[in-house]
Amino acid sequence: MNPLRVAAYCRVSTKKEEQEKSLENQQKYFTEIINKNPEWHFYTIYSDEESGTSTRKRKGFLQMMDDASAFKFDLILTKEISRFARNVQDSIQYTEALKRLGIEVRFLTDNINSFDADHELRFNLMSSIYQDESRRTSQRVRWGHQRQMEKGVVFGASVYGYHLKNGKLTINANESKIIRLIFDLYINEGMGAHKIVKTLESKGIPSPTGSPTWKNASVLRMLKNEKYMGTLKQKKQITVDYKTHQRQTNNGEEGFIIIENNHEAIIPPDVWAAVQKEIANRKTKIQNKTNHSNRYWLSGKIKCAHCNATYKRKIINVKDKYHYIVWICAKNSKEGKEKINATGLTVGCNNKPIHESALQDAFIKLLQNTIGNKSELMTSIKSTLYEVFNHRDDSESKIRNEIRRNENRASKLLELFLDNGISRGQYDLQNAMITKQMETLQDELKAYTQTNEEAHTAKLENVNALVENILNFNHFSEELAKALVQKIAVKNRECIHFSL
Repeated sequence: MNPLRVAAYCRVSTKKEEQEKSLENQQKYFTEIINKNPEWHFYTIYSDEESGTSTRKRKGFLQMMDDASAFKFDLILTKEISRFARNVQDSIQYTEALKRLGIEVRFLTDNINSFDADHELRFNLMSSIYQDESRRTSQRVRWGHQRQMEKGVVFGASVYGYHLKNGKLTINANESKIIRLIFDLYINEGMGAHKIVKTLESKGIPSPTGSPTWKNASVLRMLKNEKYMGTLKQKKQITVDYKTHQRQTNNGEEGFIIIENNHEAIIPPDVWAAVQKEIANRKTKIQNKTNHSNRYWLSGKIKCAHCNATYKRKIINVKDKYHYIVWICAKNSKEGKEKINATGLTVGCNNKPIHESALQDAFIKLLQNTIGNKSELMTSIKSTLYEVFNHRDDSESKIRNEIRRNENRASKLLELFLDNGISRGQYDLQNAMITKQMETLQDELKAYTQTNEEAHTAKLENVNALVENILNFNHFSEELAKALVQKIAVKNRECIHFSL
């Protein structure tokens, strides 16, 4: 009986000196263990030193798969699942592909043999173990960072205005002058972020990135940064997934670590507090102005057809007994009827005020005339609602995006094969895995679409009654008018043109 031709695969995650030594030790270990077995014949050792989780970046791994497709060996030895492929699913797919070629894979540390009937179950069990260990490691690291933060050690990138060294902030003399200037321009000169940006640029002061142009958002972040008053606030960003290391803004999911007087302040605390109050006041004024301009259904929408002035809302009180609302041309309200003033210019406007009730009645009649063909409008509304109900949500979009990515991968793989970048055997292996992933994604999409279709059908059953209720209205709806009316041009009380 001919001895088994045995290869081995090993990998380290970085090119640090200690990792390189580890790789040498692994190669030595595999060489010895293969040569000691009289039933084995040493073929070669495949290895990778580069970092990264994607097998596409691992030349040694890809060469091994290429040689496997050429049946150059019978058995592969490797240390453990986590060092073979980027995840358990990939390990299963590659070992299954090798198994179809009659090549066995043994994971020595995990005691898994790809020829065993229960190897996939063991893969998943080991995956749970690795995942739990990863979680524990992440917790230990986070605990260590937490203790360091509580001691005032600064994590993250350097802050404009300070030097950051060994976790400590010290003032940068030149940059701190710019910080003081920005705060002074805002609180004492009354400038907004846009004007501050223009001032800094006119003075030739480079931005934190060295660019001659500044950004409004950068200035606002500086004005809100509590570090400038000597306070350290950390954990503004948190890790939400220890497996992917995905981070997001901390919106209260975890407590912040705040230390006052942690380092020398650039801005006195009372000045910083005054700036925060002013930021809030200006924001409120802007919001109030916006809300006021859109307070009524005709605000900013009704114009005079003669002079193009905006109509203003006015309340008319009648002997304190009752009141009514009119809309009046701004020029007529300010200057009266049209006339020639002392300088020879035409001023004023002859358009008369119009009752709001008349505008409401005109809007109702307009809609009643517009919706004469209810069946046609019904069809249009149903079509629109159907599109809304069938709008792709995040879950379906993610599946479709993943399908597109796999299609691109398959296309690029084919191009690489046609350009003689990879062998036929390597192409077949990679293409088989992509095809399997595509089949899984298509099944997921089909199941998801069917579920959503049932939900959408149930919603659409109520559309007819809903539309009928809308189309048969007899009363003015301010909400509907706000949504539909874009502009009104008033020629006179009897001639009003609506733009919807």
